[in-house]
Amino acid sequence: ILASEALLWGRVKAELEEVKRLYAGPRRTTVGEPVRDFEFDETAFIVKEDAWLVVTRDGWIKRQATVTGVDKVRVRDGDEVGWLLRTDTARTLTFLATDGAAYTMRVGDVPATTGHGKPLQSFFSLEDGAKVIGVAVHDPSHLKGLPGMSDQAELFGDDPPPPHVVAVTRHGRIVRIPLALFDEPSNKNGRMFARLNPGDEVLGAEVSGGGEYVSIASKEGNVLVFAVADANVLKAAGKGTMGIKLKKGDEVLAFELCADPADGPVLTTTRGRTFVACFKDHAGARAGKGRAVIQRGGLASWQRVPHVQPPLEAAGKSDGGEE
Repeated sequence: ILASEALLWGRVKAELEEVKRLYAGPRRTTVGEPVRDFEFDETAFIVKEDAWLVVTRDGWIKRQATVTGVDKVRVRDGDEVGWLLRTDTARTLTFLATDGAAYTMRVGDVPATTGHGKPLQSFFSLEDGAKVIGVAVHDPSHLKGLPGMSDQAELFGDDPPPPHVVAVTRHGRIVRIPLALFDEPSNKNGRMFARLNPGDEVLGAEVSGGGEYVSIASKEGNVLVFAVADANVLKAAGKGTMGIKLKKGDEVLAFELCADPADGPVLTTTRGRTFVACFKDHAGARAGKGRAVIQRGGLASWQRVPHVQPPLEAAGKSDGGEE
């Protein structure tokens, strides 16, 4: 049969006629109208898994199933962990950069590895020299415990309620903008959260519930701490308002949001003295000059510590080592 095309197709025809004789019958299903309001939900195809997100100061990202300690996380030489956050792969996270742009991706798209991970530039088009200065996870378990979240909604009127992104620039401006603007994944260019004046850049950005204090310290030794509620809420990216009034040639060295009036950034002077820039000791009005904390010299450094949420003890750090 295989040697003769006529015999081959004759056998095919005979078998098809036999199938028709045995099974031919009227249609048992009906053809309906096309579905016109169908919405595709790509999140329905995401496998939900718990994960630790690791973001380094140099902007390398990865996720791991378990972490036993910040010092146990593998990073490149000279780099360090900046943010260690517990969430799941169905969430999104936003990277806030010095260029005033916010870059959002799905947690499930972050590379899973116990190696160094990948640089953020592998996923987004950051401006030359731009660095990550804040990370926000769009996860209710992270946001519901923010200071002021439970009692702030009625205070905002027409303004967008918290959570907000609060950012401070080198030139002393403060921007407060709804985090919800960045919930969905962005394209490679990201979305702007701050419009910067020439020569300025964002020093730091954190997520706020509306009940914290803003602590700002300048290189020349001026410290100002005020309630975050004193900063206006923007409805879209903008230049914000004055946070601290700086002398000519001075710039902001440190910024933190603090829930406790006794907490704040730990600063070291050029003479080696260390102190905490807290509301209890340095309270003032927004847009003021702040308090001069040193007579000679200036501030040399800001002791930045990794942002870990939740604390490893609360997350059960004994659930194994790194995978």
